[in-house]
Amino acid sequence: MTLSARDLTLRVPIDGRHRKMLIDGKWCDASSGRSFETRNPATGAVIGTVPQADAADVELAVAAARRAFEGPWSKFKPYERQLLLLKIADVVDVVEGAFRDVGRDGKLRQAAAARSP
Repeated sequence: MTLSARDLTLRVPIDGRHRKMLIDGKWCDASSGRSFETRNPATGAVIGTVPQADAADVELAVAAARRAFEGPWSKFKPYERQLLLLKIADVVDVVEGAFRDVGRDGKLRQAAAARSP
């Protein structure tokens, strides 16, 4: 799958919102509750705020990574992981295409285009 520059700009989260960090499959703030602004270095504009992780958060993340590493995923051979990830990517492409084909009103664009003069 190749991404165009347009695709990349649509996915860049530069909207000033607060982001969370992913630890053990859960989106969370820093355990201290602290956060900081992250800025675009070219413009100085605020991109968003992010959690300011500390040692406690790092310990949680390392423990989660260790559990994941010792789980079933590490038992797969590299080519088996590759095949699984490629299958997941295929499913994502199909779902993305289906959403692209549906208009805001929930009707398929092809059907609407066929009816329009």
